[in-house]
Parts: sequence; C-alpha cells; structure tokens
Amino acid sequence: MENRKVRRVLWLAFSVFLTVYAGNLWAEESGKSSLEKGHREVTGTVQTINENSVTLKTDEGALRNFSILESRREGLRDLKVGDRILLKVDDENQIIAINRSGKGEAGESMKAHQTVTGGVERFDSASKTVVLKLKDGSTQSFKMKDAAAAKMGNIAPGTPVKMEIDEESRIMDFERE
Repeated sequence: MENRKVRRVLWLAFSVFLTVYAGNLWAEESGKSSLEKGHREVTGTVQTINENSVTLKTDEGALRNFSILESRREGLRDLKVGDRILLKVDDENQIIAINRSGKGEAGESMKAHQTVTGGVERFDSASKTVVLKLKDGSTQSFKMKDAAAAKMGNIAPGTPVKMEIDEESRIMDFERE
C-alpha cells in the first residue's frame, strides 16, 4: 500500500514538471512566426580558417564548419581566428545565415528579416532563383541561399509558400503555407 502512494506522488510530481516544462516551451515558441519556430541562433568563436572552410567552436562546445565561399556570400570577407560569429540554423540544422557577432549588430540584422507569401511559379536550380506569384497577381523573382534552394527541389509549381528574406533580399528559408 505504501509503495503505491510513493508511485502516485512520484507520478504526480513528474506530471506537474512535464506540464510546466511543456508550457514554458510553448510560450517561448508562440512568440515566433511559424517560419521561425524551428530556427535557432548559435554563437561561437572562429577556431581555424583554411582555403576552403571555417571551423567555429560554438558556445555549447560543438564544432560547426562552413565554407569560405558561404561566408563571403554573407559579406564576411575578412574573418580571423578569434572572431565571434552568430549562425542562424533552420529546423533541419542547416545554416541559413552567418553574421559577425558583436554589440547586438548580428542579432538585430537577423531579426530584421522580412517574409513574403505567394505561389511558386518556377524554380531554376542552376541559378538558385525562384519566381513567386504574389497575391496581387504580380510576380517577383528572388535569389535563394544554398540551404533554401536545396529544399526547393521538392516543391511543385503552384505550391503556396511563405519565404523568409534576409537583408540582401535573398531567400533564407521557407515553409509551405
């Protein structure tokens, strides 16, 4: 009998903990747009640089690599060992933005991203360009970052999408509407 009471109390305590923890996660995520819910920011320090890649040691202790070409496309042409970097990764842990971390500048530029909604009219994988048909009937063309272009290969023309655009009007990520 005493053993059953102990199990009930432990089960109740676990249930309360789980409810509170899940509620906190939901509250934290509910403030984000649906496109950003799976995104996170990772900060780290450049450990090594060679002719092809940059190795970043994250504040969590993991090593992340990205190409020199990718960093140059993001406007980081003069990286040095010891530089602080802020990565934005999508729900598949793919890097969708790289910024220099500093007095708020990187986080602010990442948060300034816009979204656009429309139907995919066509996608050119060679040039990594997508043309969207907007709600007003007009079309608009956007360059895509590598991670977004890789995902676009599975999207059929006419599919409604919501796309996240960086400060240079490039598609960083998207989701089906």
